[in-house]
Amino acid sequence: MSYAYISRLEAGARMPSVKALRKLAPKLQTTVNWLETGREDPAHELAQLVLDRQGKPLPAEATRLARTVLGP
Repeated sequence: MSYAYISRLEAGARMPSVKALRKLAPKLQTTVNWLETGREDPAHELAQLVLDRQGKPLPAEATRLARTVLGP
């Protein structure tokens, strides 16, 4: 992903593809859902709450695990 492409995304000149969002989300330490909607999904919020109590950042794998346990 080029700097020019990211610049166009930031400026609103381009809409990112799902593939681009999947690449960007981990690098920005967030979820695709947040990038698309501005809101976290419930599984991510629950996992974040648990880790916040431990003083740790949420790894991307934690959200996937929470979705597996809680469902979509």
